[in-house]
Parts: sequence; structure tokens; C-alpha cells
Amino acid sequence: MIKLLNWPEMSKKPKKMNRSKDERKPSFLERISRETLNAVLGVLSSLVAVFLLAAAFGKSGVVGIWVYDSLSFLFGAFLFRGVRA
Repeated sequence: MIKLLNWPEMSKKPKKMNRSKDERKPSFLERISRETLNAVLGVLSSLVAVFLLAAAFGKSGVVGIWVYDSLSFLFGAFLFRGVRA
């Protein structure tokens, strides 16, 4: 290859070494305690249960009707027979 200009060649910066498993930053779920995670999941499960119960009685609006109809289609009207049937 012919050099047209006499520019010095630039060297690449050395790559940083990957952190080992001990030095990596813990994720969000690793930083919170197991009891806190269980409490949050318990509250979310309770909220979903209340929403599905309200959907079965037709009291959760348009989204509740859509969820109820979707579950009836998925599981069948015979298996997922709620109050609204």
C-alpha cells in the first residue's frame, strides 16, 4: 500500500477488561430482599384477584368486559363460567 500522506498511525485504546462476577453491579431484583419481593408480589396478586372478581360481576368497565370475554374464550364458557354468564 502506498502512503500518500505521512500521518502517524493511531493506535487503538486498550479494551477494558470485563468485570468478574464478583465485581459486577447487582441487578434491581438482587438488591431488594426476598421478603420485600414476596410482599410486593402478594399485593399485586391481590389486586389482580379483585379486578378479575369485579370483571366477573361486570363492575370493572370496558377493560373488565374485554378481560372476562377473553378468559371465557380462552378457557371456554363451560370451564370459566362466572356470575355474568
